[in-house]
Amino acid sequence: MSQSTYAISRNLFGRGLGLCSAIAFVSIWVQIEGLVGKDGILPVGAFLRRVLDYTQSESVTWEAFSFVPSLFWLSHETWFLHLVCGVGLAASAALIAGLVPRWAALIAWVCYLSICTVGQVFLGYQWDALLLECLFVGAFFLPGGLTLTTTKRTGPMLWVMWLLLFKLMFLSGVVKLASGDPTWAGLTALDYHFWSQPLPTWSSYYVDMLPSFVLMAGCALTLFFELVAPFGIVLGKWGRRAAAACFAVLMVAIVTTGTYGFFNLLTLALVVLLIDDELITRAWPISESTLPDEDPHPVQWFVALVLAALISVPMVLTVSQSKDGFLAETYSKVAGFRTFNRYGLFATMTTERMEIIVEGSVNGRDWRRYEFNYKPSATDVRPDFATPHMPRLDWQMWFASLGTCESNGWFVEFQHHLLLGTPEVLDLMEHVPFDEPPRFIRTPTFDYRFGDEDWWKATPRDEHFCPPLTLREGKLRRAILNAN
Repeated sequence: MSQSTYAISRNLFGRGLGLCSAIAFVSIWVQIEGLVGKDGILPVGAFLRRVLDYTQSESVTWEAFSFVPSLFWLSHETWFLHLVCGVGLAASAALIAGLVPRWAALIAWVCYLSICTVGQVFLGYQWDALLLECLFVGAFFLPGGLTLTTTKRTGPMLWVMWLLLFKLMFLSGVVKLASGDPTWAGLTALDYHFWSQPLPTWSSYYVDMLPSFVLMAGCALTLFFELVAPFGIVLGKWGRRAAAACFAVLMVAIVTTGTYGFFNLLTLALVVLLIDDELITRAWPISESTLPDEDPHPVQWFVALVLAALISVPMVLTVSQSKDGFLAETYSKVAGFRTFNRYGLFATMTTERMEIIVEGSVNGRDWRRYEFNYKPSATDVRPDFATPHMPRLDWQMWFASLGTCESNGWFVEFQHHLLLGTPEVLDLMEHVPFDEPPRFIRTPTFDYRFGDEDWWKATPRDEHFCPPLTLREGKLRRAILNAN
């Protein structure tokens, strides 16, 4: 029996990676001014100045750069933000077209790394980390020529890509059990997930109605897909096919019941690498490369071993729960580049949902509500899909609700911009209820659950998330409001 080949799989992966990268750049491009632009919530320039203060540097040093490796040390003007997004999108388009795939992936990696490292809380999600890792490692897996046309032999880097997929899936299961969360151990996590996740969809509403035994079976399957199925990768052609089927089912289930940006699509691009050319050509007749096979160069083996080691370090640290020692020290040296990462969504399941409502007032008595694009607010508004777009302000509002006003400085800055009426920040909202900026902002909180008559049932809580705020002499101050 001839050895299975994965040349077509590599071709499809390369184009899929380019598509995910393009989606990521377009999504952040339309938000970047409001999030981290000159007049955004967390401006890049102010952040880089704080990094220089932290590293006690007057200008950019290696210490500062290794802490925040970014092109924005060159400039943080608005035009340069758009330029980096545009170059990253162009590189992604080249990857989709199969042109200079290795260099296209590396250029996209540099641009997205530059954005992520200055994006602060808005670009610290796991799909951002996964895209960086896929672009960098994938660059050495994809051909170094002008096009994606390849020989059938994919060399040792194919195993490195499989290792990356193994890490992603296996760690997602490990953290659920290692956390000691009772909902995963008791298989009740899905009783809470569909309404407590960051941005539910209308489909989440209906899936949440399924009987408890069905949701319990879903928990068990999730843990099986994440903890057991990854080992199919090393069990030959049929094991990889089975693992691919498991991963695909899980990703489709997630993408159809929640909003996680390009994460599921990117994972599916990795899953394609488990499907051999024989199976692909059965389902989709396509001609394989006629170029002769070439034995891997010793340099390829060396690069593959180095990358495999770097991919494995965070996995070993997570499984062993080690925070000290040689491996932890080694990992800390490359952690700033956000390219070799740990993974594991929903290690602990949130069992309640507090929503922060943002309201403004001109007189301190009559209040009007700001509406976000996707975050739950009005109880009669249907939760909608945002995928593959990632609405970062909406997502970050969910994370804010898990903490306090004091621990979410970005949210205070967000309210500041609402009082200023900053156009770039207001553009991130679906509905702004004022033609001119209000005098006061307040943030009442509610417990939200899926409702019976409306999409949501909101129960008022006694406390506000932040104290009421106003501007005095141009500075943000706590407002004293009439109790009536």
